[in-house]
Amino acid sequence: MSTFLAFRLLPDEDLLEQMNEKVKESKIQAAALVTCVGSLYKCNVRLAEAKETALWEEELEIVSLVGTFSQNGPHIHISVSDTKGNVKGGHLLAGSLIRTTAEVVICSLDGEYSFKRSPDENTGW
Repeated sequence: MSTFLAFRLLPDEDLLEQMNEKVKESKIQAAALVTCVGSLYKCNVRLAEAKETALWEEELEIVSLVGTFSQNGPHIHISVSDTKGNVKGGHLLAGSLIRTTAEVVICSLDGEYSFKRSPDENTGW
């Protein structure tokens, strides 16, 4: 049976690290990110097919946050909009810091699914 974690993050907390910590504290082995509403002042991502990362330091609204948590850790993608409404996104990395708040809901799928990510030989991810 699915259960939910709902929590609020505060200014200067790291979005990825705090979500991962909450999942670990709850001893969850498989989960899906249901929703997140909030803002960042730093957003650290890996862009599609890029080896390097991008760090955006500006006022950003979280417009989408999707992903899964497995025994091997999280796999989260984020989209953010700037003050002009321009949207950009990528693979969420540590170092993405909350500006005002982030209200997060995660659904535990333990007992129904077991997620374990392993590298794909074809893609390297």
